[in-house]
Amino acid sequence: MNWESPGLSARGQLEEVGFDRKTRDIKKFDLTFKRRDEEEETKRKRRRGRDEEEETKRKRRRGRDEEKTRREEETRREEQMSGCLCSASVRGSLLVDSHLFQAARPIFSNNRRHHASPSLGRYASTSNINIDSLSETLEDHRFRNRTVVRRVVQSKASTRPPIWKGIQETPIDRPPEALDRKFLADAHRESQKLQKLSKDLAKLNGSQIKQFYPNALKSSLQPADTPQSSAAKKTVEKPIQYNWLQYVDEQQSMDGYLRLGDELRAFEQYMSEIPQEKGMTERTILGVENVLRQVEDPDRRLRLIGSRHTGMAIRHSNIDLMIPIDDPDGFPNSVRGPSATRPKITTLQMDRLTQVARLLRATGDYSNVTVDKAHIPVVSAEDSATGRKVRIHCGIRPPSSLEYVLNYKAEFPTLRPIYIAIRMILETRGLLGTAQQSINQYGLTMLIVAALKLGEGRFDRLDLGRQFLHVLLFYSMTDLRRQGISVDPPELFKKRARAQGPKTDQPPHIRGQLSIGKKSMSRGNETLCLQDPADFMNDLGIECLALAELQQVFSAVGTDVHRKLKAWNGDAETGIETAPAAPAAATDSETPSLLGFALGSDYYHRLEELRDKAIFEFE
Repeated sequence: MNWESPGLSARGQLEEVGFDRKTRDIKKFDLTFKRRDEEEETKRKRRRGRDEEEETKRKRRRGRDEEKTRREEETRREEQMSGCLCSASVRGSLLVDSHLFQAARPIFSNNRRHHASPSLGRYASTSNINIDSLSETLEDHRFRNRTVVRRVVQSKASTRPPIWKGIQETPIDRPPEALDRKFLADAHRESQKLQKLSKDLAKLNGSQIKQFYPNALKSSLQPADTPQSSAAKKTVEKPIQYNWLQYVDEQQSMDGYLRLGDELRAFEQYMSEIPQEKGMTERTILGVENVLRQVEDPDRRLRLIGSRHTGMAIRHSNIDLMIPIDDPDGFPNSVRGPSATRPKITTLQMDRLTQVARLLRATGDYSNVTVDKAHIPVVSAEDSATGRKVRIHCGIRPPSSLEYVLNYKAEFPTLRPIYIAIRMILETRGLLGTAQQSINQYGLTMLIVAALKLGEGRFDRLDLGRQFLHVLLFYSMTDLRRQGISVDPPELFKKRARAQGPKTDQPPHIRGQLSIGKKSMSRGNETLCLQDPADFMNDLGIECLALAELQQVFSAVGTDVHRKLKAWNGDAETGIETAPAAPAAATDSETPSLLGFALGSDYYHRLEELRDKAIFEFE
């Protein structure tokens, strides 16, 4: 018999129970790790999907920008062609009874032959009319009235004079042999007439050209690639000027930062308006008031807003005016009511501004009158007599941003000179304004205020040189692709930040940061994110897509100024130039400038012409 010990049987049972328990634990761990791997894989797929969605949005935006650029290029090319080929704008008694009037006919002789023309009369002879079928007659006329664009191909042995570059059109898919010889002869004859017309126009002086051809361009009166035109372009170019050095004290400071502060204050004085320019500004405002007096209440005057109200304006700043209107729902201006930009208010603003634009055009004293149908509509115009640009707004109350600018200007005495210098640094490089896909004037002011607040306590409040260099180096080293900027309270925040706790417990500026950060990231990493202290939900940098170029300019200028400061203080090696050598015609002073690279530019064609015009008008 097979006897089995009871003790061994119990031990075996215990071992079997322990083995089963270990097996269950191992399975449980495997299942846990498997679930964790599945969750991580799901998260990776979600992140990959979000990245692909952002890439798709970027491609769509890039495609829209390219399409917009292409359309603008086509429009500009059509305008150039119409200015070169079409002689409808040539008017005046000088050409009516002369051979120039006959030479001003369009080159395309077969173009729109069945339409009325000055040479054929109102009722020109028409052919190919099918009296039994109206549809066939219309189709035949549409075919004949289409503009046929041909290119004249000259042989190497041809002795014909070259046709202007502006006359050549996009070649069509047709071999040169298929062109009609009669058409080639007609095109050559028309080109000779056009060249003769240009020679006759060249004999006229500037006043005669402006009298008889107010829409003519000097570039259209001369071939594009002639030696005379290239020589004229070279003579137009002016050397870099350092005009602000005329306002620097003759006694040089031994400290580089004091010298930098003196140059910044001198540049502020150079960019400020003189009494004659202030008179031109007042004359422009008075002219607009006289025009609007026809439709506005005489007791309700225009309000001056913008940089000229806050004192941050420079000599060529726009003149911002606001037409006060009453709330259609009867809410007083002093009580907080519904939004001032609700659809009812926007419709009222558009109606009023459209009427204003119509009045400005009717006077003939303003050019480039346009109505910008943006979130806040505005009328833009240019006074032909003074050359000042005017922007007319319409609202219930002045924007609250004016109070913030006035408060920050009182808090930081160095704000205005720093703003003027950095504004001209960006403007001379084509990086100022939403039209350049960069930051506007108000956003730049808040950008400087945020940097001064974040660096408060490190410098003296009146140390202009160190504060200017701090602003440049701060934004050149900050990662603005991932971080946003808050002015009040002054801080940097992450664009991809997540909400902590319920939204009802969050301060208003935190909710605003979450909102504008999400919008900024949806437009890509190359967008500036700057929170407006007057409206936490408003992003002042949402239109600034040239973030990389902006930081490159800040870095280059900051590095150059810092190197010249070291050289001025004697910390750099001997032989390093402290400034680029300025030509004798640029400035009367031979003193080197610490801001030569930052602010050196051709100020004659940009500013001095307006100043000369103001002095001539008021003397």
